[in-house]
Amino acid sequence: MDNRLSELRSEIDKIDDELVKLFVKRQETAAAIGKYKAENNITVTDAAREDKVISKAKERAGEEYADDIAELYKTVLSLSRQKQRRDNNIK
Repeated sequence: MDNRLSELRSEIDKIDDELVKLFVKRQETAAAIGKYKAENNITVTDAAREDKVISKAKERAGEEYADDIAELYKTVLSLSRQKQRRDNNIK
């Protein structure tokens, strides 16, 4: 394997390490939000908020990556809802 490919893969590995840390932190925060929602009888799903989060992410990503980031965030938000429900025994 050539050196340049190894360097690029090493960079991807570092980025992946950061992504995992940030994802875990996001899920932990989502769990806290789920607890608050459960205590205050607020539904887990907030479609307007999710649309806003996706829209903001698309703007940040720029036109080239807007569709990709939208798909990523749909998955992330789905996992966050699952975490909120699981941690707080909400159906």
